[in-house]
Amino acid sequence: MPSIRNTFEVAAASDVAFGYASDLRNARDWMYGIQDIHVVGDIDTGPGATYRGTVKLGVPIRSTIVITEWEPGSRFTSESRSGFANTMTWRFADLGNGRTQIVVTVDYQMPGGLVGRAMAAAVDPFIALTVKHAERSISVALTDCTSRRGAASDHPGH
Repeated sequence: MPSIRNTFEVAAASDVAFGYASDLRNARDWMYGIQDIHVVGDIDTGPGATYRGTVKLGVPIRSTIVITEWEPGSRFTSESRSGFANTMTWRFADLGNGRTQIVVTVDYQMPGGLVGRAMAAAVDPFIALTVKHAERSISVALTDCTSRRGAASDHPGH
């Protein structure tokens, strides 16, 4: 199974970074190509939370994603149950001073044979681009969020 891994740092505490990334409704802000995503069922976040969305990978692909592993503040895993077969694992390490290291690993499955190899050749660069786009977008969103929090605490009542 092919795998892509990316490690980056953000200017936010690990609980804030985890809370933002693990609520996949925020994925429309950071996942490249996502057209829509919404919660299916009664659980918004955490184990068993289920999301349905569409990502444009050349053509629109509908997918159902379930949070399968959950360690608050430190790790979560999502798996697709339909559409593009993939598993994403996110790990968060508190670096102190309001910084967090995030490690994202995406494992994905393509059909076998020549068709699968051709698809992988087309999809691999897209997945790498998606992970880098997520890094930049999450970093900006968390920096903005942390800046707004700091400004609010520096100026009570505003």
